[in-house]
Amino acid sequence: MGFILGIILIVGVAYAVRFFQNKRDKARKEVMIQIAKNLGITYTEKGIPDWRNKFDRLKFFNKGEDIGMNNILSGTANDTFIAIFDYSYKIRSSINSAMYHNQTVFLIDTHRLSLPAFELVPKQHIHKMMKAVSDDEIVFENYKEFTERYYLIGDDANAVRETLDQKKLEFILSQPEIRIEGNGTALLFHHTSINTPSTRMDVNLIESSLKRYLETATIFMN
Repeated sequence: MGFILGIILIVGVAYAVRFFQNKRDKARKEVMIQIAKNLGITYTEKGIPDWRNKFDRLKFFNKGEDIGMNNILSGTANDTFIAIFDYSYKIRSSINSAMYHNQTVFLIDTHRLSLPAFELVPKQHIHKMMKAVSDDEIVFENYKEFTERYYLIGDDANAVRETLDQKKLEFILSQPEIRIEGNGTALLFHHTSINTPSTRMDVNLIESSLKRYLETATIFMN
């Protein structure tokens, strides 16, 4: 009897978790739709949009498997394409184990940007270990705080250093856990926690964050 009650309890908890997850997702969808209206851009609930293939040059879009895109906001204004979306993928660590990632992504594409290919992520222990066997990391000898906190790689180290001047480096340092990738006319921002695979941004922060990232894109244009 106790065993049966235990099964019933487990099933009940599972349904409760699913119920609140669905309720939270519905609320997020409603707010994202409102944000799209506020910004005058299009909302798509889920699916891989046609414009996605245009950005295959960004390494972010070539990670993992079982890729999903939800709550997709996108549109063009003043020759600048803007997209905000929840992006998920799975990285398999073994046959029976995988790590799921789910984050809110900001993408800006404009001909006013001309960026060398680069990726920037918060520095982790593994990056320090890689330093011993690889010289791929781009460092700033005169800005050691940045190099200590962020791992930066790119196809052309000199071009990346010229692009990331002190004003940009200071902005990056003011944004904990930010990850940035740039290539040509495209600039992508997202946050990923080392310990938490789900880092979807709170909907209340999305509009203010977009404004900040657009300001950052403007900095990169100069």
